[in-house]
Amino acid sequence: MSVLIEEFKKEHSKIIEAFKEVKELSVLTIEGHTKLMSLLPDLLDHLWSEDVRLYPDLIKESKHNKMLKEVLRLIVDDIGAIREELLIFMIKYAEGDIINSTFQREYELLFAFLSKRMWYEENVLIDEYEKLNKL
Repeated sequence: MSVLIEEFKKEHSKIIEAFKEVKELSVLTIEGHTKLMSLLPDLLDHLWSEDVRLYPDLIKESKHNKMLKEVLRLIVDDIGAIREELLIFMIKYAEGDIINSTFQREYELLFAFLSKRMWYEENVLIDEYEKLNKL
């Protein structure tokens, strides 16, 4: 396994653990909100790093690989601009407006999108990336 892939897998584990901590604290508490907001900048960095270091090779290869093209379409179209959504979420809730009735729903939706992206990366895209880099 490449160093890049090991790095991303470790980051995924840390992200999942951090979100579990937020859930244990409850996202609707000050402690949970503070923990969530503290992990979001690192999450943005992680997503940016994947978009720059992982996806370009995969996108290039997808022109010749129908399955890969479909998975990337799903990630790009359905999961979409997750970094932008995350940034909007951070700005919207940075001040701690956790009483807002949409906060928890938006948080859960954001986490679902992140989980879906990480699942596809770890179960489909990483194998494809490793194949490309062995050639």
